[in-house]
Amino acid sequence: MKTTRWRPIPKGGNLVKIQLEDLIGKWIERSQIEKDSHVAISGDEGDGKSHLESQIITKYPGATLKDNIIYTNNPDEFYYKYDNMEVGSCMGLDDALNMIDRVDWHKLEVRDFVKHVRGKVRVEKRATFIYNVQLFRDLHPYWRNHRIRYWIELTPREWFDNMNFAYVLERARVPFITGRRDGWLLDENEKTWLNYMKGGNVIPQHYVNMLQNHPFYIGEFRFKKNDSILERYKRHRADATEEWRMEEPPPKKDKIAKLQEIIDKQNKLMYERGIKQKDIGEQIGRSPQAVHTSVQRGEFLSQIPTPTIDHR
Repeated sequence: MKTTRWRPIPKGGNLVKIQLEDLIGKWIERSQIEKDSHVAISGDEGDGKSHLESQIITKYPGATLKDNIIYTNNPDEFYYKYDNMEVGSCMGLDDALNMIDRVDWHKLEVRDFVKHVRGKVRVEKRATFIYNVQLFRDLHPYWRNHRIRYWIELTPREWFDNMNFAYVLERARVPFITGRRDGWLLDENEKTWLNYMKGGNVIPQHYVNMLQNHPFYIGEFRFKKNDSILERYKRHRADATEEWRMEEPPPKKDKIAKLQEIIDKQNKLMYERGIKQKDIGEQIGRSPQAVHTSVQRGEFLSQIPTPTIDHR
Protein backbone atom coordinates (compact mmCIF):
# COMPACT_ATOMS: atom_id res chain seq x y z
CA MET A 1 0.00 0.00 0.00
CA LYS A 2 1.44 3.40 -0.99
CA THR A 3 1.70 5.93 1.82
CA THR A 4 2.55 9.64 1.78
CA ARG A 5 3.00 12.27 4.46
CA TRP A 6 0.50 15.07 4.75
CA ARG A 7 -0.17 17.94 7.11
CA PRO A 8 -2.57 16.83 9.81
CA ILE A 9 -5.59 18.75 11.08
CA PRO A 10 -4.86 18.97 13.96
CA LYS A 11 -1.13 18.45 13.69
CA GLY A 12 0.32 15.09 14.67
CA GLY A 13 3.82 13.73 14.87
CA ASN A 14 3.34 10.34 13.23
CA LEU A 15 0.76 10.98 10.54
CA VAL A 16 0.62 8.66 7.50
CA LYS A 17 -1.93 9.26 4.78
CA ILE A 18 -3.55 6.28 3.10
CA GLN A 19 -6.28 6.03 0.50
CA LEU A 20 -9.53 4.22 1.23
CA GLU A 21 -9.30 2.54 -2.17
CA ASP A 22 -5.88 1.10 -1.23
CA LEU A 23 -7.26 -0.22 2.04
CA ILE A 24 -10.14 -1.94 0.24
CA GLY A 25 -7.66 -3.35 -2.26
CA LYS A 26 -5.73 -4.88 0.64
CA TRP A 27 -8.91 -6.58 1.91
CA ILE A 28 -9.67 -7.92 -1.57
CA GLU A 29 -6.11 -9.28 -1.82
CA ARG A 30 -6.62 -11.12 1.47
CA SER A 31 -9.76 -12.76 0.08
CA GLN A 32 -7.77 -14.04 -2.89
CA ILE A 33 -5.52 -16.03 -0.54
CA GLU A 34 -8.58 -17.44 1.29
CA LYS A 35 -8.54 -14.99 4.19
CA ASP A 36 -11.48 -12.98 5.45
CA SER A 37 -11.22 -9.46 6.88
CA HIS A 38 -13.26 -8.27 9.86
CA VAL A 39 -13.36 -4.49 10.26
CA ALA A 40 -14.76 -2.47 13.17
CA ILE A 41 -15.79 1.15 12.61
CA SER A 42 -16.25 3.07 15.87
CA GLY A 43 -17.49 6.57 16.62
CA ASP A 44 -20.30 8.47 18.28
CA GLU A 45 -23.76 8.82 16.75
CA GLY A 46 -23.62 11.09 13.75
CA ASP A 47 -19.87 10.76 13.23
CA GLY A 48 -20.30 8.90 9.94
CA LYS A 49 -20.04 5.17 10.71
CA SER A 50 -22.90 4.15 8.42
CA HIS A 51 -21.80 6.71 5.83
CA LEU A 52 -18.27 5.29 5.67
CA GLU A 53 -19.66 1.74 5.63
CA SER A 54 -21.86 2.69 2.66
CA GLN A 55 -18.95 4.26 0.79
CA ILE A 56 -16.91 1.08 1.29
CA ILE A 57 -19.77 -1.11 0.07
CA THR A 58 -20.18 0.91 -3.13
CA LYS A 59 -16.48 0.46 -3.96
CA TYR A 60 -16.69 -3.36 -3.87
CA PRO A 61 -17.33 -5.03 -7.23
CA GLY A 62 -20.86 -6.45 -7.36
CA ALA A 63 -21.86 -5.12 -3.91
CA THR A 64 -24.94 -2.94 -3.41
CA LEU A 65 -26.36 -0.94 -0.52
CA LYS A 66 -29.54 -3.02 -0.69
CA ASP A 67 -28.02 -6.50 -0.60
CA ASN A 68 -24.73 -6.06 1.29
CA ILE A 69 -25.78 -4.26 4.48
CA ILE A 70 -27.64 -5.88 7.38
CA TYR A 71 -29.99 -3.12 8.47
CA THR A 72 -32.02 -4.91 11.14
CA ASN A 73 -31.46 -7.23 14.11
CA ASN A 74 -33.36 -10.06 12.42
CA PRO A 75 -30.95 -13.02 11.96
CA ASP A 76 -32.98 -14.10 8.93
CA GLU A 77 -31.83 -10.99 7.09
CA PHE A 78 -28.21 -11.91 7.77
CA TYR A 79 -28.61 -15.54 6.69
CA TYR A 80 -30.47 -14.60 3.50
CA LYS A 81 -28.00 -11.92 2.42
CA TYR A 82 -25.00 -14.02 3.45
CA ASP A 83 -26.16 -16.99 1.38
CA ASN A 84 -26.64 -14.75 -1.68
CA MET A 85 -23.40 -12.78 -1.27
CA GLU A 86 -20.70 -13.24 -3.90
CA VAL A 87 -17.37 -14.78 -2.92
CA GLY A 88 -14.82 -12.12 -1.99
CA SER A 89 -17.48 -9.45 -1.51
CA CYS A 90 -18.28 -7.24 1.48
CA MET A 91 -21.06 -7.11 4.07
CA GLY A 92 -21.83 -4.46 6.66
CA LEU A 93 -23.60 -4.98 9.99
CA ASP A 94 -25.20 -1.62 10.54
CA ASP A 95 -25.84 -2.13 14.26
CA ALA A 96 -23.38 -4.85 15.16
CA LEU A 97 -23.78 -4.79 18.94
CA ASN A 98 -27.40 -5.92 18.82
CA MET A 99 -26.20 -9.07 17.05
CA ILE A 100 -22.97 -9.99 18.82
CA ASP A 101 -22.57 -7.75 21.85
CA ARG A 102 -21.63 -9.05 25.30
CA VAL A 103 -25.17 -8.72 26.65
CA ASP A 104 -26.81 -10.92 24.01
CA TRP A 105 -23.94 -13.40 23.64
CA HIS A 106 -25.89 -16.21 25.30
CA LYS A 107 -28.89 -16.03 22.98
CA LEU A 108 -29.45 -18.94 20.61
CA GLU A 109 -29.67 -16.83 17.46
CA VAL A 110 -26.42 -15.06 18.37
CA ARG A 111 -24.63 -18.36 18.95
CA ASP A 112 -25.85 -19.54 15.56
CA PHE A 113 -24.59 -16.33 13.99
CA VAL A 114 -21.19 -16.63 15.64
CA LYS A 115 -20.83 -20.28 14.67
CA HIS A 116 -21.88 -19.51 11.11
CA VAL A 117 -19.38 -16.70 10.62
CA ARG A 118 -16.51 -18.22 12.58
CA GLY A 119 -16.73 -21.67 11.01
CA LYS A 120 -17.83 -21.03 7.44
CA VAL A 121 -17.18 -17.49 6.29
CA ARG A 122 -13.47 -17.88 5.59
CA VAL A 123 -13.98 -21.05 3.56
CA GLU A 124 -17.25 -20.17 1.83
CA LYS A 125 -17.11 -16.46 1.17
CA ARG A 126 -13.63 -15.09 1.99
CA ALA A 127 -15.42 -11.79 2.52
CA THR A 128 -14.92 -8.50 4.31
CA PHE A 129 -17.27 -7.88 7.25
CA ILE A 130 -17.82 -4.40 8.69
CA TYR A 131 -19.16 -3.88 12.22
CA ASN A 132 -20.46 -0.45 13.28
CA VAL A 133 -20.12 0.24 17.02
CA GLN A 134 -20.01 3.35 19.18
CA LEU A 135 -17.18 2.09 21.38
CA PHE A 136 -14.68 -0.46 20.12
CA ARG A 137 -14.42 -1.95 23.62
CA ASP A 138 -18.15 -2.79 23.57
CA LEU A 139 -17.53 -5.66 21.15
CA HIS A 140 -17.38 -9.04 22.87
CA PRO A 141 -13.75 -9.81 23.87
CA TYR A 142 -13.59 -12.92 21.69
CA TRP A 143 -14.83 -11.03 18.66
CA ARG A 144 -12.61 -8.04 19.32
CA ASN A 145 -9.39 -9.94 20.03
CA HIS A 146 -9.69 -12.87 17.64
CA ARG A 147 -11.90 -11.84 14.72
CA ILE A 148 -11.46 -8.11 14.21
CA ARG A 149 -8.35 -7.46 12.10
CA TYR A 150 -8.86 -3.76 11.36
CA TRP A 151 -10.16 -1.00 13.62
CA ILE A 152 -11.21 2.33 12.12
CA GLU A 153 -11.83 5.09 14.68
CA LEU A 154 -13.69 8.22 13.47
CA THR A 155 -13.06 11.68 14.86
CA PRO A 156 -16.00 13.69 16.23
CA ARG A 157 -17.71 15.46 13.35
CA GLU A 158 -17.81 18.79 15.19
CA TRP A 159 -14.02 19.07 14.95
CA PHE A 160 -14.05 19.64 11.20
CA ASP A 161 -16.27 21.23 8.54
CA ASN A 162 -17.75 18.78 6.00
CA MET A 163 -14.92 16.34 6.62
CA ASN A 164 -14.32 13.15 8.61
CA PHE A 165 -10.97 11.76 9.69
CA ALA A 166 -10.60 7.98 10.01
CA TYR A 167 -7.68 6.43 11.89
CA VAL A 168 -6.83 2.86 10.86
CA LEU A 169 -5.26 0.23 13.10
CA GLU A 170 -4.33 -3.28 11.98
CA ARG A 171 -3.91 -5.98 14.62
CA ALA A 172 -0.49 -7.57 14.36
CA ARG A 173 0.01 -11.32 14.47
CA VAL A 174 2.51 -11.34 17.34
CA PRO A 175 2.52 -14.41 19.64
CA PHE A 176 2.84 -12.55 22.94
CA ILE A 177 0.03 -10.19 21.94
CA THR A 178 -2.28 -12.67 20.21
CA GLY A 179 -2.80 -14.63 23.41
CA ARG A 180 -3.52 -11.59 25.56
CA ARG A 181 -6.97 -10.85 26.92
CA ASP A 182 -6.38 -7.25 25.83
CA GLY A 183 -5.12 -7.92 22.33
CA TRP A 184 -5.61 -4.31 21.20
CA LEU A 185 -3.75 -2.81 24.20
CA LEU A 186 -6.83 -0.85 25.24
CA ASP A 187 -6.03 -0.90 28.94
CA GLU A 188 -2.69 0.85 28.43
CA ASN A 189 -4.30 3.56 26.32
CA GLU A 190 -7.11 4.00 28.82
CA LYS A 191 -4.55 4.85 31.51
CA THR A 192 -2.99 7.47 29.25
CA TRP A 193 -6.37 9.02 28.52
CA LEU A 194 -7.30 9.15 32.20
CA ASN A 195 -4.05 10.95 32.94
CA TYR A 196 -4.99 13.58 30.35
CA MET A 197 -8.40 13.97 32.00
CA LYS A 198 -6.89 14.32 35.47
CA GLY A 199 -4.82 17.19 34.19
CA GLY A 200 -8.01 18.88 33.00
CA ASN A 201 -6.51 19.59 29.61
CA VAL A 202 -8.03 17.10 27.16
CA ILE A 203 -7.74 18.46 23.63
CA PRO A 204 -8.13 16.89 20.16
CA GLN A 205 -4.37 16.69 19.88
CA HIS A 206 -4.22 14.19 22.77
CA TYR A 207 -6.80 12.05 21.00
CA VAL A 208 -4.86 12.15 17.73
CA ASN A 209 -1.52 11.42 19.39
CA MET A 210 -2.86 8.34 21.15
CA LEU A 211 -4.09 6.85 17.88
CA GLN A 212 -1.00 7.75 15.88
CA ASN A 213 1.33 6.36 18.55
CA HIS A 214 -0.53 3.07 18.89
CA PRO A 215 1.67 0.12 17.82
CA PHE A 216 -1.00 -1.06 15.37
CA TYR A 217 -1.52 2.32 13.67
CA ILE A 218 -1.02 2.08 9.89
CA GLY A 219 -2.41 5.43 8.71
CA GLU A 220 -5.49 7.58 8.23
CA PHE A 221 -7.70 9.01 5.54
CA ARG A 222 -10.33 11.69 5.09
CA PHE A 223 -13.75 11.20 3.58
CA LYS A 224 -16.42 13.70 2.68
CA LYS A 225 -20.18 13.50 2.86
CA ASN A 226 -21.78 12.03 -0.25
CA ASP A 227 -25.44 13.04 -0.38
CA SER A 228 -26.33 10.58 -3.14
CA ILE A 229 -24.98 7.56 -1.25
CA LEU A 230 -26.53 8.77 2.00
CA GLU A 231 -29.99 9.12 0.47
CA ARG A 232 -29.83 5.63 -1.04
CA TYR A 233 -28.68 4.22 2.29
CA LYS A 234 -31.62 5.80 4.12
CA ARG A 235 -34.10 4.48 1.55
CA HIS A 236 -32.79 0.92 1.72
CA ARG A 237 -32.71 1.03 5.51
CA ALA A 238 -36.38 2.05 5.63
CA ASP A 239 -37.32 -0.71 3.18
CA ALA A 240 -35.36 -3.36 5.12
CA THR A 241 -36.89 -2.28 8.43
CA GLU A 242 -40.31 -3.03 6.97
CA GLU A 243 -39.34 -6.21 5.10
CA TRP A 244 -37.45 -7.85 7.97
CA ARG A 245 -39.66 -6.70 10.82
CA MET A 246 -39.70 -9.25 13.66
CA GLU A 247 -42.81 -10.11 15.66
CA GLU A 248 -42.72 -8.92 19.23
CA PRO A 249 -42.14 -11.85 21.64
CA PRO A 250 -44.90 -12.52 24.18
CA PRO A 251 -44.29 -10.75 27.49
CA LYS A 252 -42.45 -12.86 30.05
CA LYS A 253 -44.23 -13.80 33.22
CA ASP A 254 -43.04 -12.20 36.39
CA LYS A 255 -40.89 -14.66 38.36
CA ILE A 256 -43.04 -14.33 41.46
CA ALA A 257 -46.24 -14.87 39.46
CA LYS A 258 -44.71 -17.91 37.77
CA LEU A 259 -43.67 -19.40 41.12
CA GLN A 260 -47.14 -18.68 42.52
CA GLU A 261 -48.67 -20.61 39.63
CA ILE A 262 -46.39 -23.62 40.17
CA ILE A 263 -47.00 -23.72 43.92
CA ASP A 264 -50.76 -23.41 43.43
CA LYS A 265 -50.73 -26.43 41.11
CA GLN A 266 -48.60 -28.34 43.59
CA ASN A 267 -50.88 -27.58 46.52
CA LYS A 268 -53.97 -28.41 44.56
CA LEU A 269 -52.59 -31.84 43.63
CA MET A 270 -51.46 -32.53 47.18
CA TYR A 271 -54.42 -31.32 49.25
CA GLU A 272 -57.38 -31.70 46.93
CA ARG A 273 -56.45 -34.88 45.10
CA GLY A 274 -54.23 -36.51 47.71
CA ILE A 275 -51.29 -37.16 45.39
CA LYS A 276 -47.98 -37.92 47.10
CA GLN A 277 -45.11 -35.49 46.97
CA LYS A 278 -42.87 -37.77 44.94
CA ASP A 279 -45.53 -38.08 42.23
CA ILE A 280 -46.36 -34.38 42.06
CA GLY A 281 -43.07 -33.37 40.46
CA GLU A 282 -43.71 -35.54 37.42
CA GLN A 283 -47.05 -33.82 36.78
CA ILE A 284 -45.92 -30.21 37.18
CA GLY A 285 -42.35 -30.50 35.89
CA ARG A 286 -40.65 -30.03 39.22
CA SER A 287 -38.05 -32.19 40.91
CA PRO A 288 -39.17 -34.20 43.98
CA GLN A 289 -36.60 -32.31 46.07
CA ALA A 290 -38.07 -28.94 44.99
CA VAL A 291 -41.55 -30.13 45.90
CA HIS A 292 -40.39 -31.41 49.28
CA THR A 293 -38.50 -28.19 50.03
CA SER A 294 -41.48 -25.97 49.24
CA VAL A 295 -43.72 -28.07 51.47
CA GLN A 296 -41.20 -27.85 54.31
CA ARG A 297 -41.09 -24.07 53.94
CA GLY A 298 -44.87 -23.86 53.87
CA GLU A 299 -44.94 -21.84 50.67
CA PHE A 300 -48.43 -20.53 50.00
CA LEU A 301 -49.93 -23.26 52.23
CA SER A 302 -51.79 -20.73 54.33
CA GLN A 303 -54.07 -20.19 51.38
CA ILE A 304 -55.09 -23.85 51.32
CA PRO A 305 -57.69 -25.05 53.85
CA THR A 306 -56.60 -27.91 56.07
CA PRO A 307 -57.95 -31.09 54.49
CA THR A 308 -60.49 -33.20 56.40
CA ILE A 309 -59.23 -36.74 56.71
CA ASP A 310 -61.79 -39.50 56.86
CA HIS A 311 -60.40 -42.34 59.07
CA ARG A 312 -63.26 -44.68 58.40
